[in-house]
Amino acid sequence: MSSLKDSLRRTKEKMLRPSSRNEIKVQTPATPPLEYDQTEQLDSEPAEPPITLAVIGAGQRGKRYASYALANPKLCKVVAVAEPREKTREIFAKNHSIPETGIFNSYDDLLAASQKLREETGKRIADATFYVDPHPI
Repeated sequence: MSSLKDSLRRTKEKMLRPSSRNEIKVQTPATPPLEYDQTEQLDSEPAEPPITLAVIGAGQRGKRYASYALANPKLCKVVAVAEPREKTREIFAKNHSIPETGIFNSYDDLLAASQKLREETGKRIADATFYVDPHPI
């Protein structure tokens, strides 16, 4: 029993002993980080119309990603959402003023509508898509 106690004591001492491997070194950057000021960009008119976005998954992550569009309407606009939860979908669509034609229950419905629109008009529902469903970890 004594040897076990001695072994535990030595291990504890090693763990508590200062070591260069255990020290955390904080390095400060040579130059301060750049701050991004959007006010200058937003005060001028963009050269092109805003980028249109479709959001697949209107939960917390989807709301967070799409919040950029609400804060920067001259740069981008959410025009479609695919979300299986009815209440979540309705709230998201209302917050982004998405027309009824841009509200879908599933990714498959959104994809089918986009393909149909492309066949009829040559345009897609949106310029870009945020796929923000949770990862199956």
